[in-house]
Order: sequence, then C-alpha cells, then structure tokens
Amino acid sequence: MKHVMLVVALAVLAGCPDQAKNDSIAHLNKCVEAHSRKQYDTAINECEQATNLWKGNHMAWYTIGGSEFARNNFKEAADAFEKAVGAKDSEPMYHQALGIALYNREIKKAVEDLAKAKNKQPEEVADDVNKGVLNFEPAIQQLQTAIKQNNQLWNAHYFLGRIYRDTDHPTEAATELTQAILQNPFEQSPYIALSELYLQWDYPDQAIQVATIGTKYIPGKAELSNVWFDVGLGYEHKKQEDQAIDAFNKALEAKPDNYPAKFQRGQALFKKNDCTGARKDLDAYAKSAPSKNQLLKQQANKMIMECTAKQL
Repeated sequence: MKHVMLVVALAVLAGCPDQAKNDSIAHLNKCVEAHSRKQYDTAINECEQATNLWKGNHMAWYTIGGSEFARNNFKEAADAFEKAVGAKDSEPMYHQALGIALYNREIKKAVEDLAKAKNKQPEEVADDVNKGVLNFEPAIQQLQTAIKQNNQLWNAHYFLGRIYRDTDHPTEAATELTQAILQNPFEQSPYIALSELYLQWDYPDQAIQVATIGTKYIPGKAELSNVWFDVGLGYEHKKQEDQAIDAFNKALEAKPDNYPAKFQRGQALFKKNDCTGARKDLDAYAKSAPSKNQLLKQQANKMIMECTAKQL
C-alpha cells in the first residue's frame, strides 16, 4: 500500500425508534462529512459521540477506522474496524478494512521495533524488515472472509496477494493478484505487484505482458508512469536495452519526475555507451532523487565518473 480507500456517503439509517439512535445518526452524518474533507480529528470526535449514544452504530466505527487509517494509526484503525465487524459481521467491506489494517499494523510494529533496536529512524530500516516471519494470519482470515462474502472486492484479493508474496507463497500470490486485476483492471497496484512477482521468478516475458496490459487500462498519468516503469524493468531484465529505454521514455512522458525511471533509463543508456544521454539522466537523479536512495545515488555518480573518464 499503499492506503485503504474509503468512499463514504452521508449516512441515512432510517427507522430508528428512539432519540439516542437518532442523535447518533446526526453525529454520524457530521462525522462522514468531516472525513470526506479530510478533517480527521473532527470526524473521529463526531463518530465517537455517535458510538457513545449507540454502540451498534457500525458505520460510525467504520468511519473512525477510516480516519485513523488515513493518519497511519493502524492499531487504532484495526480496533475501530473490529468493532464495526462486531456490530455487523455480514458486511464484507468491514472485514476487508480490518484485514488491511491488521496487515499494516503488523508491518508498522515490526519497523518500529527494528528502528528502536538499531537506534535509527523507521524510514531508515523499513526495507530491512523480514516480512516472512510476521504474523499475518489474523489479516488473512479477515480478507478471506471478505472475499467469501463478496468475491468482487479487488482490494481484498490484492492484499492477500501481497501477504502471500511477503511470506513466500508465490503461486497463491499470483492467483490473488490476478483476481485483483480481473475484479478491477483500472488500478495500478495489482499489475505492479504481479509484474514484480514474475521478475522475482525470473519470468520477464510474463512480467512484461502483465505490465503492458496495465498500460492499456490505467487512467491516471502518475499511475500509468509506474506501470510503464515495470515494462521497462522487464525488458532490462532481458537485456533488451532499446525496448527498455522506450518504456522508460513513456514512463517519463507520463510523469517527468519519475526518478526511478530516470535512473533506469540512464543506466540503460550507459550500457549502450551513450554517455551524453546517460549523464543527463544520472545527474538529474543524483541531484533530485529522495535522500533515502543513497545507494542508487552512489551508483549514478559512479557511472557519471566513468562517462567523464571515457570522454576525456
């Protein structure tokens, strides 16, 4: 993830027989409106008042969870989604949201624990966490329940695919990610995850095929750029530099500040001994890419120095 996407309409729960429930619904409506405006503190406050008046107001618990999730408070989000499930177990969206929150909660805790042990910031160790040893079983159970109730929930399939990929179950991961694409072909994440999974398996042709299909459906330019980037990675894996450069060109046409694509295109041009083009991309990457990418910046600077030496 990426974040849980919640589309919450103004709640209209008719037929409540007592004043407490009616007042609860009034607070819920204010909560949902605040959530839609990303006023999460207000949303949580209003929905907490709604649940105080009526513990069974599952929509209020769900919206609290969504507001907490939007702020990366995954533990609090999971607690709220769990209450929504408890109030209405038959709603698959609640199980999906709970499963995704539990998945993110487990990873966030592992990152924070590792950062504390190494005396570093969480963002410095996020890539070092071994997800294969984390306990994703509670998340799996909720996501499977969501799919059992509604098989069309692409996000549940997608996160199951991510969990299976993280825990080294590639066949199950490919199955779930394929289902995510079939249920919603307009989202970039399943294409990218499945394409990268095929590259891990050393199946570049399948990776290219999946990502290329994605380029025909993804509507947003930034998202389209990411999928073209994966097409380029597939061709680079096959050492087909010309096709890789063409794909990276398209990624950068869609999003000029796609710095990973700029690095990969520069590297591909370097391999073709096009030092003029390579230096332009690699220099832009070294100067402008996020500071956390120090290793790639070092590689970019090394290629720039080699190009400089060749041109002397």
